[in-house]
Amino acid sequence: AIVLDANGHPDFHALRGRERRNALLLAFDCLAADGVDLRRAPIEERRGVLRNALRTAPDGLRLMGDGAAIFAHACALRLEGIVSKRAGSHYTCGPSLAWLKTLNPAYSRTRSAN
Repeated sequence: AIVLDANGHPDFHALRGRERRNALLLAFDCLAADGVDLRRAPIEERRGVLRNALRTAPDGLRLMGDGAAIFAHACALRLEGIVSKRAGSHYTCGPSLAWLKTLNPAYSRTRSAN
């Protein structure tokens, strides 16, 4: 879940607060569907099931898109970066090397210049 600020940027602090008027649920994984456990399936298969399920979803529920495009957009917005799942990864509960944090190389320079 994210809350967008007045400029349409994710605002972590607003998410933790009481103001959630612009909240969105961004889905990126599907652990089960129609009684089938998908946790051992690769992320690409799980996302395919999720994509099909969200075809008729309400406006406030969206599927996260392509990681490279999202990262480029995050950099253009001067955000810190993104968190994503390693291709081919299976679901594991808790911390995992399948989670990848990709930082915007210009973020620290932008923040220190302000």
